[in-house]
Amino acid sequence: MSDYRLAIVVAWALALAGCNSGGGSSEKAAAGKTAGPLSRARPASGGPTSVMLKAGPPPITFVFSQGGKIRILDETAGRTLVNTTLNPGTIVAIDVKGGVLLGNQKAVAGPLSAEHRYEVWWDAEK
Repeated sequence: MSDYRLAIVVAWALALAGCNSGGGSSEKAAAGKTAGPLSRARPASGGPTSVMLKAGPPPITFVFSQGGKIRILDETAGRTLVNTTLNPGTIVAIDVKGGVLLGNQKAVAGPLSAEHRYEVWWDAEK
């Protein structure tokens, strides 16, 4: 009887592994909501490590405490809005009316689309 149970458990485990390894449509749908073509792009080996700091619709506001290279993407439109280096402690704000503010400087004039998804990436040196 124990061989029978073992066979059932093994068959069940293989069935689950087969369902999960194919990248089913639910995985693709979930990935599409969290990562677009720009955010899936990874730097070449030996280059900086990209870390997503914030993502979503505006408004987005936070303090970029570590400083360094930063990219702000309009993921919905598939374009880079900002690619620059910031000092530690710079306030980053993405606002529909105000556009993109880095500290007290306007990097991108508003208005921005309220329906778009924006991503803020830190390109950290390895």
